[in-house]
Amino acid sequence: MKALVRIQRNPEWVGVDAYGVRSLRIHRFPYVIHYRIEGEMIVVFAIMFGGRDPSAWQGRI
Repeated sequence: MKALVRIQRNPEWVGVDAYGVRSLRIHRFPYVIHYRIEGEMIVVFAIMFGGRDPSAWQGRI
C-alpha cells in the first residue's frame, strides 16, 4: 500500500492533532490511516472508512 510506504519514508509529512495523532487520507479510496510517531516506531491506531465517526478510533490511543 503506497500510503504506508509514504508514512514509513516520511512520517512527519502529515500534520499532528491535539492528541499527537497524524491522519493520512488514502488516495483513490475513502479511508484514513491514523498513526503516531513514538520514538523510532510508527504506531498505526486505525485504518478506517473516512465517513465513519472520528471518535470511533480515539479509544485506541
